[in-house]
Amino acid sequence: QRLQTHPMVGIQLSDLYTFLPAKPGVGTTTIAVSTSCALAEEMGARTLLLDCDLSAGVIQFLLKLGHSASLIEAVTHAGNLDEDLWSQMVGHWGKLEVLHAGRLDPPPMLELGSLAQVLSAARAQYEVICADLPSSLDAFSLSLMRESRRIFLVTTPEVAPLYMAASRLRRLTELGLGDRVSLL
Repeated sequence: QRLQTHPMVGIQLSDLYTFLPAKPGVGTTTIAVSTSCALAEEMGARTLLLDCDLSAGVIQFLLKLGHSASLIEAVTHAGNLDEDLWSQMVGHWGKLEVLHAGRLDPPPMLELGSLAQVLSAARAQYEVICADLPSSLDAFSLSLMRESRRIFLVTTPEVAPLYMAASRLRRLTELGLGDRVSLL
């Protein structure tokens, strides 16, 4: 209803939004899924949701995606991604397209160059990409946050999550990303 009275400014092509938990269990995945669904269903934006929590992602379960391909598989096939292969890989939940985390046993090393290729392929096809990140500030997550238009740092009002949010914000500021962070 608010959008009808206060319409959003047009979404720029290929915006990437990352959702970072202050600590596990603060509701980041719920917010990332809800936001992605609203963008796809209510706003009509062609939207992709990436489950980047490769050791604890639950989006495949939550959205009942079955055996669609995972983000790890997309990274593995990054050199061969075209529209046909991409359409076979993504899962669908209504109008939302999803690459889930996969089997939750990530390879010890992910090639960041391959991640960049996957992101480039996605940006060619979507207006908005939402990435649900793990709580760690690993190289994989940081590379996505560096490409991100906005980083949503999610917390709850309890002392421990607020402490962790402040700590993460300090670290992101040290890395030159502080101006992109919004606290939820």
